Amino acid sequence: MVTRTVTGDQNWVQYKTDEADVFDILECTNAIFRTAGWPNTTQQRYPLLVDKHVGAVTVQNGTVLGEWSLTEEWGRMYTPPDPFKGNGAAVFVRDGPAAGATVKGWRLKQVWDGIRITGCPFLIENCWLTIARDDVVEVDDGFPGTIQNILGEECFTGLSFGSNSTKQGQETNVQTYTNVLIGMGLWNRSGTLTHASPLKSNYYSPQVLITNSDFAISRVDHNDFNNLTRSMSKVHSSSANNYWLNLTDNALPTNYPSLHGSFTVLNGSAARERWSNRRDAFIATWNGDPPPDPDPDPDPMPTPTIDLVVTVNPVTGALRFVTAQTYSAAVLTAGASNSFGSDEETLTASVSEP
Repeated sequence: MVTRTVTGDQNWVQYKTDEADVFDILECTNAIFRTAGWPNTTQQRYPLLVDKHVGAVTVQNGTVLGEWSLTEEWGRMYTPPDPFKGNGAAVFVRDGPAAGATVKGWRLKQVWDGIRITGCPFLIENCWLTIARDDVVEVDDGFPGTIQNILGEECFTGLSFGSNSTKQGQETNVQTYTNVLIGMGLWNRSGTLTHASPLKSNYYSPQVLITNSDFAISRVDHNDFNNLTRSMSKVHSSSANNYWLNLTDNALPTNYPSLHGSFTVLNGSAARERWSNRRDAFIATWNGDPPPDPDPDPDPMPTPTIDLVVTVNPVTGALRFVTAQTYSAAVLTAGASNSFGSDEETLTASVSEP
């Protein structure tokens, strides 16, 4: 097994490999990749691209910190004004090998698509994504594969296993989703804060065998009911022990798509409690560290404190402050007169005993 190691902050420069690169494992434990798209000034839509790799490949254990807009409308980001381009994926295995691609151990934050694999069978596991302005995972080519033990939260679309790129003949393939947690956020789509379907498919998409997985919606009248209906028709008959969590306090509308029988529906507080518990359990057992914020707030200035003994003269009402610390202070007297002829005076005191 040949391992290539990537380290350090890639600083908005794309890391790309192609068919001439010989390795079996791309190890990214100590690497940080950065991504953003329009309307950001700095843009990198595909920070890590493994392109046309020859032989089975594993891409593992990295961090992608994104700065995709949190407020811009989805359609304008997907098709921005010329000369800019839209779309993107934090980790992209393109035209992968027939022997398959594995993506595991990734922490992704504020990206467009999280993980995208095209052209090959796949395994995606043990990944944690926070904020996807589009898909958590995109595997639209319809190849067989497995997605297991992942958390995607605050996303616009969850798992995409079909689109216009899905070719006829993939319908008999099976993708397996186990211990998958997908939580939808609310994002600007045509001026409305909403989200799309947690599962996205095409007529030629494979079947999906889903077990022990939770999908949480944040709006009962979210977009893409037709796609959700089609996706539910793709759920394999052996699917079991799944939950559809309505995180709102509103009832599902009467025209809400019928869910596969493997899903139990919870609403309101019961849904929120289950989602919180499952999310916390995932994070507690996840084997990576959360990334730093892309733009961490500076440490606040410490609030100075001082220990004082205060006494009051019972005749004049004067206050006497005694401390064992050296300090400078501005004293505001709120308009009361004083011997300095001013409402404000800077005092300096040294150590004294009470």
